[in-house]
Amino acid sequence: MKSTAIKFWVIFCLVMLNPGARFVCAQGKTNTASCEFRGQILDPAGEPVESADVRLHRWNSETSCWSPAERTAESDTDGHFGFDELPPDEFWCLRVTAANTGLRLHSQALKSGEHCDIKLTLSAPVNAFFTIVDEDGKPLAGAIFRSYAIADEDRNLFFVQRQSECDLKIDIAVSDENGHLPLPPFCTGTSLDGFWIDHPTFSAKGGNLKTPLFDGELDRVYLQPGFPLRIAFVDEDNTPTDALNEVSVRLLNNVTSHDTSIIDTSYPVKNSNLTVAMSESQFRIFILRSSEHFITPNVVQARPATFAIKPDTNDRWNFRVVPKVSVAGRIIDEHGQPVAGAPFRGEIENLMADGTLAPGEWGQWAFADSAASDENGEFRIRLAKGRGRVFYQGIGIPSSQITEVVVSGSDGQRIPDIVVKDLPTINGRVLDSDGHPVSHAVVRIHSASSVRYTLPVVTGSDGSFHIPLEALPTAEDTDEAAYEHQVFAYLPNERRGGVVTLDLRNRMSCQELEIALSNHPAEWPLSEMTSGFSAWEKGDGDSRPDKIRTNKNSVGAIVPGLDGEVWLNTGLKSLSEFQGRFILLDFYTTWCGPCQRDFPSVQAVHDLFSSQDVAVIAIHDNSSPMEKIRSHAAEKGMAMPIVVDHSDGRILNAWNKIGLTRGYPSYVVLDREGRLLASDDSTPGPLLRNYKIEIVRQILLKEAEKRE
Repeated sequence: MKSTAIKFWVIFCLVMLNPGARFVCAQGKTNTASCEFRGQILDPAGEPVESADVRLHRWNSETSCWSPAERTAESDTDGHFGFDELPPDEFWCLRVTAANTGLRLHSQALKSGEHCDIKLTLSAPVNAFFTIVDEDGKPLAGAIFRSYAIADEDRNLFFVQRQSECDLKIDIAVSDENGHLPLPPFCTGTSLDGFWIDHPTFSAKGGNLKTPLFDGELDRVYLQPGFPLRIAFVDEDNTPTDALNEVSVRLLNNVTSHDTSIIDTSYPVKNSNLTVAMSESQFRIFILRSSEHFITPNVVQARPATFAIKPDTNDRWNFRVVPKVSVAGRIIDEHGQPVAGAPFRGEIENLMADGTLAPGEWGQWAFADSAASDENGEFRIRLAKGRGRVFYQGIGIPSSQITEVVVSGSDGQRIPDIVVKDLPTINGRVLDSDGHPVSHAVVRIHSASSVRYTLPVVTGSDGSFHIPLEALPTAEDTDEAAYEHQVFAYLPNERRGGVVTLDLRNRMSCQELEIALSNHPAEWPLSEMTSGFSAWEKGDGDSRPDKIRTNKNSVGAIVPGLDGEVWLNTGLKSLSEFQGRFILLDFYTTWCGPCQRDFPSVQAVHDLFSSQDVAVIAIHDNSSPMEKIRSHAAEKGMAMPIVVDHSDGRILNAWNKIGLTRGYPSYVVLDREGRLLASDDSTPGPLLRNYKIEIVRQILLKEAEKRE
């Protein structure tokens, strides 16, 4: 798999699989400064293109696709166009066409008050197509793209879905009697990164073909015979309903990128039924969505549990369809002032077609809607007639995190006001046994809740620390508020550490923490954090069947090299030259949001342990221009060695082939001989993603023990 294909699956899955995702302002903050988006359309010779059709689309996180064109423009005689007064903190896509040119797409995120001015080149159209055939090579008519990913000449990725709400005005073709399935006439220089193809009777097929588009056949795709997955829809009285014209299907295989996975794809409903061609496999999620109706049950199996779909086994499903009803509410602070930008999640009972509750392993509640309060603290959220609940997900401590409500059949029903108190700040000091302050100690807040993803901090010269919380922590198994947590402190190069317990409801105690250090075994504090670990982190090697693992990826395994095109921040040019040191490998990209959020902990490993024979090497794929990688490294202060993959993706191909990397960021620890010590995808144990500082510290302390 090419490294750009990794990017395809990671972005596609992260963006498309989050039904509750929504871009909202932080609680108590409002960004009101509008943005401007201007540009110039040019031909390949650099001459302006007049009368180009420019359509501006906004990313809709609720539907996980681009919304219909919100603004349109036409380039003037100088090729210029512009959009003013755009809302801030949104993600936009330009769709540009002109006479005798190909289609050009351009994406752009705009922050509050930002003025953006770009130049886009339109070039000749490319007439590329696939040939779809059966296993005997016979052409198949009726095949259609479920989705595909294309990259422009700047390597920006775009995902085109067969979904009516995704209105980029890009036609989705159907294969003809010769099996020819054409792509739209994109501009010269556009590349294809990945695709999924459906057929009415043959099973779906996905691929990671990475190729610049050219006139003619791109590839020949062989489809295998499938069987029908039949889905029927009923109303509240369990009788067939004609309320739906189409639904969006999310059917996830245990391995998300498997050909049988369906990721938010729209299918037509005829006579209260729809049918999808399928091949037998194991699945873990089955959710259907509609713009004006809720559809239950939501089938969400907790990993590693799965369910089979094969002929005569789960190949017929009945779903319950109910209209959406809006419920209104208000959130205020303890002084009675409205709170703007507070996020909420709405849930309805997870009911079967006959109105009974879904099996317990699927969950009692199903996601319904998400919303954020306006400047007056008001919010509206869509539920359904019957039992529902509104779930507060913001910063601060609410009077009621979960508000249950029996919803009537009409819009506008109000729920009681929600009062939220400020989340207390967590401040304290780390002290030695004599009561003296300890500087450069690592401090982490931890529990079996979302707080375990909070990044560690390091004490200052006076032993003080401050831990900011981004939101009210919630239990990972129930999403309910979690107030009690432990705060660990330890020295990075000694066995000394300490721990205290806090309760967020006790505001004063959270601001006056004192953690006294004493001696502990090398395994501490990880040995004390196990209540918050998953089965995989506790050492269950069979608890993540979705991951690609081989028997070769055990401790001591030989790993691929790092044959990079360019090395930055170092005179060394290969992985072997770093032998003699422990190595933390950080597979990252400039465009990866989770990478940026996690980077302070990577930097901390470099800062805390570089003097103890620990090297950090950052590995970037081939998806960004070299200048962007350099400027990004300078902006982030990345002092560690950085290796950039070749255009053929040889580094990421080798590491992904054996299952040591599956997305960004990915982390691997190597021993002094360059052999595998730990990987989140192949060796069970506490995740490097979360505990890289503690894991590296434990490795060093255990090595020191052996020398003693």
